[in-house]
Amino acid sequence: MTLLTIVNDAQAVLNLPVTTTIYTNPGETQKQLLRLANMGGRALARRYAWQALTTEQTFTTTATEEQTDATADLPADLGWIVDETIWNRTTTRRVTGPLSSADWQAQKALGAVLADSQYRIRGNSIWMQPAPSASQTCVYEYVSKYWCEKSDGTDQEKWLADTDVARIDEYLLTLDLIWRFKAAKGLDFTMDKSEFEEQVSAAIGRDGTRKRVSVAGRGVRRIGTGYVPEGSWS
Repeated sequence: MTLLTIVNDAQAVLNLPVTTTIYTNPGETQKQLLRLANMGGRALARRYAWQALTTEQTFTTTATEEQTDATADLPADLGWIVDETIWNRTTTRRVTGPLSSADWQAQKALGAVLADSQYRIRGNSIWMQPAPSASQTCVYEYVSKYWCEKSDGTDQEKWLADTDVARIDEYLLTLDLIWRFKAAKGLDFTMDKSEFEEQVSAAIGRDGTRKRVSVAGRGVRRIGTGYVPEGSWS
């Protein structure tokens, strides 16, 4: 669904005239609907690590604490880094963290020598302590703040045309727009907000699938500080 179809669905439910344009429409109601649609999209994108917005970033290390290689720059569409996903694939070790400001400064003052790198985010840069060797490959996952896209697939963080397409559930965006419009007009939106929240919870429960929980445990096993796959070990 596009911006136009999402807003038109909401307009139909709200008993408003369905229009042929939204983004360039001079009507005050349509201008307000556009602003509310952008607010709702941003809010939904920040609410959960939707699989459609989750992506992988690779960077090459420099032999400095602040990772200054161009590939280490935080992505322009970064919403947030998914916890515990930063790994050094060259050393096959996890980069632990994030260190707090207090822990970082304490380790600097005490001259602590660590076996594995730890990280923090400061000044929109990735910092690692101790500094890694140069030219190692590190990878992490992050959630993008670009929740919609142009018709040609170019991602963006707000609606810019009637033909723009949502990257997150369009039904949720429609429900969100309905209750926000009623709230903005001073109308009762209690039931609409409740339906929206119920559908969001259901969508989060389904998003990206869920694995079966086993008391025996599956997958990667940890031995000491290393990680090895399951197998036949004596």
